[in-house]
Amino acid sequence: MKAEKAVFAFADGSESVTVDFVDNACVFPAVNGDFTVTVTVSGKALSAVRVTYDGSGSVSADCGDSIVRGGTVVFTVTPGEGMYVESATLNGRLVSVINGTYIAVASTDLVFHVVFAEKPAAQTVTISVDSRASGGRIAFAAYEGMTAEVPYGEDCEIIFTPDEGYVLDRVYINGISTTPLENRLVVNVNRAYDIVATFRKATYKITAVVAKSYGGTLEAVGYTMTNGIVSVDHGGSVTFRFTPDMGHVVSAVRIDGASLEGELSNEFTFTNVTANHTLTVSFAVEGENVKYHTVTVDCGDHGRVEPSNRIEVDDGDDIVISFIPDEGYEIDRVYYDGQQATLTQGKLVLVNVTGDHIIQVSFREKPEDKPDWITADDINWAQSDITIDVSRNTKVGKDVFLKIQSLESGRRVTFTNGLFDITVTGGSPAKVSGDFADLAYDTMIAPESSEVFLQCLGENGIKSLYTVVVVPDAYPTGSVMSITLGGGFSAKTVDCYAFDGSVFAKKNGGVVADLNGKVTIPLYDVRTVVIAIDSTAPVNHIVTVNCGANGTADPMNSQPVADGGGITVRIFPFDGYMVDSVTVDGVALTLDENARLSGACELPLSNIRKDTTVEIKFTVMPVEENSGIGLVFVVVIISVALVGGGVLFFIQWKRTKY
Repeated sequence: MKAEKAVFAFADGSESVTVDFVDNACVFPAVNGDFTVTVTVSGKALSAVRVTYDGSGSVSADCGDSIVRGGTVVFTVTPGEGMYVESATLNGRLVSVINGTYIAVASTDLVFHVVFAEKPAAQTVTISVDSRASGGRIAFAAYEGMTAEVPYGEDCEIIFTPDEGYVLDRVYINGISTTPLENRLVVNVNRAYDIVATFRKATYKITAVVAKSYGGTLEAVGYTMTNGIVSVDHGGSVTFRFTPDMGHVVSAVRIDGASLEGELSNEFTFTNVTANHTLTVSFAVEGENVKYHTVTVDCGDHGRVEPSNRIEVDDGDDIVISFIPDEGYEIDRVYYDGQQATLTQGKLVLVNVTGDHIIQVSFREKPEDKPDWITADDINWAQSDITIDVSRNTKVGKDVFLKIQSLESGRRVTFTNGLFDITVTGGSPAKVSGDFADLAYDTMIAPESSEVFLQCLGENGIKSLYTVVVVPDAYPTGSVMSITLGGGFSAKTVDCYAFDGSVFAKKNGGVVADLNGKVTIPLYDVRTVVIAIDSTAPVNHIVTVNCGANGTADPMNSQPVADGGGITVRIFPFDGYMVDSVTVDGVALTLDENARLSGACELPLSNIRKDTTVEIKFTVMPVEENSGIGLVFVVVIISVALVGGGVLFFIQWKRTKY
């Protein structure tokens, strides 16, 4: 700031005197009594910045001894030989120095104090695999054996190697559970560590649907389907059974987009499952001439096409074709029935296919000077909503963010990488300083090893499952993140905190994850986000209702229910069918014959204390002569003992005969 003038007002009422400043100094006028002086200044307010330290080392601030108030100060901390940072405080508050740096906002005068101390002796790090959840190996990257003496303050890398058919499940660091996103873990050794790994059988998803939801149903024999998805262990098998509606037949079965050849049956079995798959079954009226169309892809060298080079498509269906170049190559041109086609992220979408088509694709070698990041030219900006896949290439050019900044506010651009989706609205300011931003996500493992982080967990009462995610700074503040946390968070209420290296700041509370453990939250200025299950929130359990062919229920699939609460399942057999069996968590309910011959019914579930699965199957109703009975009510009361206490189930059947 700069002092401009001083006005002297005298207590005896005489005329005031104004004096100009020169180089922030002025000469007082002659005075012979009390007076008041008012100084006028120009420029912005300044904050004083002072650094102090104890011990051997150095501390500096990049702004000198003052900075414009509200500005950012970067403190650089360098321990002397054999020393480490024992503690650091900002205006008396404990803070964390990470990688020799601490960043602060000068909202007031700052005093940054560091204490250096001699490094303690090497610390013992022990690694092991839990024998109750084996299925892989654990090893140090730089040490032999299962125990290592690691110099204090150094990073220690640990490698996890799952056996074939297994994946890393959880890692426990001194008893605290975490999930590394890769098969490696780095801890900063500032104490002794006991690190235990657990593995689990790898599972794969098979998505099975009925085309156009018409003409019949399908079921996974011996498995529970949730939203059309079955989970199968590595190397396992699953059989899908197709049940056509009356007067219909199976007309086509497609596995991973490719049609099965030859005579079709009412079943298909996946054996030795080692990857995700899709299955689509089509039904048609028996005797009807089913109309198919063939899409043929002429694929050039140095690339491949998915799902296949020859695709059969039902009349009116849509198809997505992906073109995948080999390493060092890129898509050159794609022709659709002789006309050059426009792709969306390497994919061609054909909508409402009503005829045969021929597609030709060629690939070319990448130019040596082509950036290895996603550029604005790689994206089809003509779409109203744009999706950018960063699961394979995490580098995104600055020109992409500048393009987003130029879009109108109603446009949305979503970056997706398989773990989370981040949606940025048009007009959001670009925050990329270099040519590109690396949008690779990370988990903040190191802070979980610090006293500060553990103290913050305790202060906020976080004792159960939590996840720590570091979101790249390139995403503008105010963008929306949808992140899938996994089954442990399914239907759970979570709290979201921002961790700045020293404290947790609660940003969102009472956020409820969906059945897949997915939550949606805004991005904060601080990009280290801690998402923890709210231990004070009511516990939810998942009730899953599965129906076989020839009937339905309300609700279907999975529903969250509060602990101790209840839900009523209404069962509706199709015409000519009746309920064959009802099981709750594998326990069959005993139904009398009159009840089995009844129509619509209700199944109230009460006092639910755990996840519960209801399986309902239907069978053909036997032909009966008119009995003259108009309306009969039958009440069957069945008591089933479940974990968490006895639950009383009432099934009320309404029967109508003609």
